[in-house]
Amino acid sequence: MTDQDAKDINNMMSATSDVTVSSPKKSKFVWIILLCVAVGIALGIFVYQKSLQTTVPSPTPRPAVVAPIPSPIPSPVIPEVNLVQPEPKTVSFPKAGEIRVYYEANGWLPLGIELTDSAGVRDLSVPAGNPNTQMKIFDTGYHLTGPTTISIESFLGTDSSLMSIGWAKPVANKCGFNGFGIVDITPDITFATAQAKGEPLVSVQCWGDYSSTPTDTSALDFNDYTMIWSYKPSAVASAVPSTSPAASASVIPSPSPLVAASPTPTPSPRVTMPDTTDGTPVTGIFEVTVGTVSLGLILLVIGLFGLLAL
Repeated sequence: MTDQDAKDINNMMSATSDVTVSSPKKSKFVWIILLCVAVGIALGIFVYQKSLQTTVPSPTPRPAVVAPIPSPIPSPVIPEVNLVQPEPKTVSFPKAGEIRVYYEANGWLPLGIELTDSAGVRDLSVPAGNPNTQMKIFDTGYHLTGPTTISIESFLGTDSSLMSIGWAKPVANKCGFNGFGIVDITPDITFATAQAKGEPLVSVQCWGDYSSTPTDTSALDFNDYTMIWSYKPSAVASAVPSTSPAASASVIPSPSPLVAASPTPTPSPRVTMPDTTDGTPVTGIFEVTVGTVSLGLILLVIGLFGLLAL
């Protein structure tokens, strides 16, 4: 080889440029995968934080019912003691007829009665009865021609100057007032009602006896003797009325046909809708949370699958 050939070869070798090896370019798919992973993680963190902040909406509080403050109980006032006083001595007889009196004067004491009206004063001496017997009947022989108001005075025994203090109306068929003994006169009223044979019992009287001191409350016992004023039954009133013929039996109406009762319709079941007045219900929050987490998980799985495929 000549020197010229060597130089040519050397020039050719020096003219040849070195081949550079370029590094491979990164694919854009890697960035997409990393973006999916980042979005999935971010969504998971976001949903987790929201789930911690989400609370069940409390119901709207109702205003508390305030009980009224009770008014203080007033101090008890001691009432004044009012003794039962005698009734007015006048009695109004409503119609004409002979006056009768049913009486019980302690059995062994005679009873004096003084009747006063517009015609004058009539003194009656009522005989004593036997002790522990039922009431006695005394027909006064005093005939009224019509409605008449009469003043009645009475006394026990034979001394007409010792007039009784007066009388009071019985309460629940009982005589005796102002803390003194109570006498049940129900048998006396029953007896007088039966003997009156339909005549009215004009006045039922519980009498207290004589007292020399007007302020003596012991005379206000009104349980010493009893008088019941009425009328002597007339022959017409005492006659037994004839019995009327028995009324013909009434026709028993035929029973009306029964109307068949219509069947009661069975109410169809209704679906209860959730109440959304207080915000989104809890079930809706759960569904939104599950959907968001699912989307994040899908993106995360896609990202991981792409990384493994590289």
